[in-house]
Order: sequence, then structure tokens, then C-alpha cells
Amino acid sequence: MPMLQNGWSHQNLDLLSVQQVADCLAVSVRTVWRMLARGNLPQPIRYSRRLVRWRSSDLAAWLEQLSPGETNGTRPISAGNPLSPPCPAQTRPA
Repeated sequence: MPMLQNGWSHQNLDLLSVQQVADCLAVSVRTVWRMLARGNLPQPIRYSRRLVRWRSSDLAAWLEQLSPGETNGTRPISAGNPLSPPCPAQTRPA
């Protein structure tokens, strides 16, 4: 099971910060906000104006519904690319 720098496994993450979503999609944080404003991302949970989180299951379902080659403004992430950041929403238990 892949581990994050802070010792958490991907399967333990239910909620993702904007930085984690950006890392998963290989885009900047600003691009995540732009995609959300255009309606190209699932709606996050807003605890307050500054505390916003995405459910990893919502992000995984959104990624799966994209047709091959469609990225909605993100750069495509290949599963075999070692430079692609690990994404909790893409990690599946064996």
C-alpha cells in the first residue's frame, strides 16, 4: 500500500485538500479553482470559506467517467509514468 510523506496511506484519505487534488490532476491549485468555477470538477465540501475538501470517492468517480483522452483542462496522467503524482482517488486495493 503506497504511503504519503506524512505516513498516511492513500486508503486512509477520505477527504482531499485543493493541493492534493491539484497533485492528482498534475495541475496548479489555481487551475483546480478555475476548473471548479467552470463546472469541470465535482463540488467540494465547504466547511468554511478557507477550509474546502473533496471526497476522494467523488474525484475517483469523476476521473472514471472521463472518456479516454478527455482531461477537462488537465494534463493526462498515465498510470505507468513514475513522474505522475500518486492520487488517492486512483489507488485501488488489490
